[in-house]
Amino acid sequence: NLFMQILRSPRLMVTALEEMNRLGILGRYLPEFGRVMGQMQYDLFHIYTVDAHTIEVLRNMRRLFLGNSKDLYPLASSIIHELPKLEILYIAGLFHDLGKGTGKNHSLEGAKKVEEFCKKHGLNSDETALASWLVSNHLLMSTTSQKEDLSDPNIINQFAIVTGNVTKLHYLYCLTVADITATNPSL
Repeated sequence: NLFMQILRSPRLMVTALEEMNRLGILGRYLPEFGRVMGQMQYDLFHIYTVDAHTIEVLRNMRRLFLGNSKDLYPLASSIIHELPKLEILYIAGLFHDLGKGTGKNHSLEGAKKVEEFCKKHGLNSDETALASWLVSNHLLMSTTSQKEDLSDPNIINQFAIVTGNVTKLHYLYCLTVADITATNPSL
């Protein structure tokens, strides 16, 4: 209950998680987070370790919500206020890369871990399914937009089928903006 209160807190959520991380509490409370502490990401984009990137994603989500990123990301800064349960976005942001370093598909591994978390923390089956879907599909929008032909109606149709509804699209958009902007400030 206390951890969910932190995620639902209107103020200082990221600060609390940063302090928990600094003190080693976050990695003890969430062993999957502890496993990625200090883990480097070897690609052309990420300049942060997995744990630092994850905290940065959450910070970006808060900036969107508080309007601090309105000039850079006006659509996401608006859409985030339409999300039915903001903590679902935060949970997805927290778990989206926690499957890294397992030697398996990190999105699917993270989705399994987020399901366990949601069940232990009293989220209902719809909330759990949404968090799991977000983690397993957190690369869908960026991959589609960067690697596919967006003028092809079949690509757009397939994306729409996978997304399913506007609510999931809104969650995914906010997660994608927060994730991409947490890889490297100069990108």
